[in-house]
Amino acid sequence: MKKLIYYENAKSLFLEIEAEFSYLHMDLELNPKYVDLSLDIPKQPGLDFGINLNLQTDELFISTELINCSWFPIKDAQVCDMFMNAVRGIIKGEYRILQLVRNENVSKAILQKPINGIWETVCTDSMKSHFPWETFEKREIKNSLSNNV
Repeated sequence: MKKLIYYENAKSLFLEIEAEFSYLHMDLELNPKYVDLSLDIPKQPGLDFGINLNLQTDELFISTELINCSWFPIKDAQVCDMFMNAVRGIIKGEYRILQLVRNENVSKAILQKPINGIWETVCTDSMKSHFPWETFEKREIKNSLSNNV
């Protein structure tokens, strides 16, 4: 019973994203193989990189080739708001992904949103462990095409 409620909540969120960004092609899978619900937003004019939104039990995920983030539990309205704000921010290019790179290998990716001129961390995706004294190149990645559509 709970799983059905989570599914319906996520479906409602995904349909809201589809409606809000109707200029983008999206594929909603109601019965995907490996997750409970999935919305693919492929790379296309208006989006510099592909995004997958999915539900796994009661956890919402944003997955890209650049970062993977999750929000839990879906039954919490604040969690859903944070998830939706992150999706909107990524698509609109308002949020950024900051990658820490050493020798062309990404060690960490951080999803950030602007708050009063300062970048606030929304989610961190650590890909490799590293020593605190290591230095990294910082790469900022933001969707840039959606503003021109």
